[in-house]
Amino acid sequence: MNTTESIIRNALRCPNSSAIIENEINFSWQELSGRVGRLAGALQTCGIGFGDHVAQLLGNAYRNIESTYAVQWLGAAVVPINIRWTAAEVAFALEDCEAKLLFVDRQNLATYQNLPLALTEAITVIWADSGDCPDGMLSYDSLITTSSAAARAEVSGTDISSIFYTGGTTGRSKGVMLSHDNQVAHSIAFIADCGLAAGGKYLHAAPMFHIADSLFTHVVSMLGGVHVILPQFSPQGLAEIVSKHQVEFTVLVPTMIQMVMSDRAVADRVFKVLKHLYYGASPMPEALTREILSAYPDLDLSQAYGQTESSPVLTILPPRWHGKGEPLPQARSAGRPIYGTELRIVDSEDRELAIGETGEIVARGPQVMQGYWKRPEETAAALRGGWLHTGDAGVMDELGFVYVVDRIKDMIISGGENVYTVEVENAIYDIPGVAQCSVIGLPHEKWGEAVHAIVVPAAGVDLEEATILNHCREQLADFKRPRSVTIRREPLPISGAGKILKRELRAEMIA
Repeated sequence: MNTTESIIRNALRCPNSSAIIENEINFSWQELSGRVGRLAGALQTCGIGFGDHVAQLLGNAYRNIESTYAVQWLGAAVVPINIRWTAAEVAFALEDCEAKLLFVDRQNLATYQNLPLALTEAITVIWADSGDCPDGMLSYDSLITTSSAAARAEVSGTDISSIFYTGGTTGRSKGVMLSHDNQVAHSIAFIADCGLAAGGKYLHAAPMFHIADSLFTHVVSMLGGVHVILPQFSPQGLAEIVSKHQVEFTVLVPTMIQMVMSDRAVADRVFKVLKHLYYGASPMPEALTREILSAYPDLDLSQAYGQTESSPVLTILPPRWHGKGEPLPQARSAGRPIYGTELRIVDSEDRELAIGETGEIVARGPQVMQGYWKRPEETAAALRGGWLHTGDAGVMDELGFVYVVDRIKDMIISGGENVYTVEVENAIYDIPGVAQCSVIGLPHEKWGEAVHAIVVPAAGVDLEEATILNHCREQLADFKRPRSVTIRREPLPISGAGKILKRELRAEMIA
């Protein structure tokens, strides 16, 4: 399998159909194929060859897609970098993966300029943006204009196509190695399980450096669809581009969905046009699911659960199990494994648990990573016994639906009882006027840990600690209830994937 095969196929089958739309840019599949080949030729003259690593420090742009395929065209691996990282974090990833070349755009120029000089002088840097090319860089546009197409490399399925660095929320980031087989097999399974038809307009609205959106680069290309690109996310910007191009499907993380739903006029322009909304990367509050289903019964919702190490999807909850107007009980789940994927719930000794028992979610399938770059011990631990250990606590019902109850590291043990923070957070989200919520464990002399809730009210809403505590008293068992609440006005810290950074919140509360 080869991730670039879809570029060749589409150039033959639908050469004049739109491949990429961004502002005034509208490239056909034939044009895109030619540009990818010539960019690959340019990279080759820069010394990039089979097995090399090429990093991207890029925002949402058509050059992101072109450079991904051009790197993989040569049998090299592309390394998307989180553009929300500090220069120090970026420098770590570049040095760790031994990148030989880096793409940079205007949005991330300041970060690049704060990288160590010794690092930037040791690698080739390409200015992947319009306007004057900064000193010491090569011009992306000039390279495509003046270069000849490179021959496409012959790759085996196990050759590495991408290295995605994990978010680094629990320490140093790890480079997740995904192969051509991983990404192509994953795309085929995703397309089959979701029943996706050829063509269609997909909007890259979530950050393209993150695998939650990046997975659709390959899916849309395999479908011969159209990549519509939103350079910078905002609810209004999303509404404008969805309306203008009559976008059919996209993926948004729950924090983005909450932002859109906060303005019903904007939400109408988005969710009355979209046919299908995928969501994932973090749990969707049940109250938000109910609100969307009630307001937009014609919108199909699908949840995708997984992690970077699984390319990333392990399970899908399709529209039929969400319900309409009021969610079905299964809407609380993450769905069932996608085609070709096996999933179990195991105890601390990796013994499979019975239906209804809570343990760690483990999985195996063709989309599971090759391992962590230069981390053999951590690779062995994550893939022990031939199963990917997700680090998520979950339970499976008698129909095979998987319910993710928490990250194992986020689970609170209070007085010997396990408290799953997602359950507490869902209860708090049922309170009108709650915009964001995170539940963490704080040290407690008697109970070991005490449940603490951090709540951000919606604009113009006044919430009191007593309101939240009284609501939880009615909804939750005593050991699950928050013992204290922090009301804050500033948004909660989030990662590039839209996940709330509980590690930072704990550090703030304990300091």
